[in-house]
Amino acid sequence: MAFQMNDLEEIFIKILKNKYNKEIKCNKCDSKTLNYNKIFYMYRCRWGKCRNTFSLLKNTVFHSRKLSFCMILQIIKMWGSKVRIIAIAELMSTIKKNVTSFITKMGKKIV
Repeated sequence: MAFQMNDLEEIFIKILKNKYNKEIKCNKCDSKTLNYNKIFYMYRCRWGKCRNTFSLLKNTVFHSRKLSFCMILQIIKMWGSKVRIIAIAELMSTIKKNVTSFITKMGKKIV
């Protein structure tokens, strides 16, 4: 069964929501939050005195500002299929340095 990138992204979001008990709470005051940036999965606390902002992707391999979430999933898929880094960079229309630095960060997070 082949998954499309949107399917993989939806699966990832469902996993995150299950990890955070379906309703994502503020990591400072435990109040309800509001998703205000869907690209970087940023949430803001609704309580007026707190207004803390945080990303669900922080301290994960997916926390990368240079590459979009879909690009990261595609890089992981190609890298897992043993595609060379130069070929991945060409297929993704990005520079080799971005792909190499992401794979290096990913390796450090896994170990």
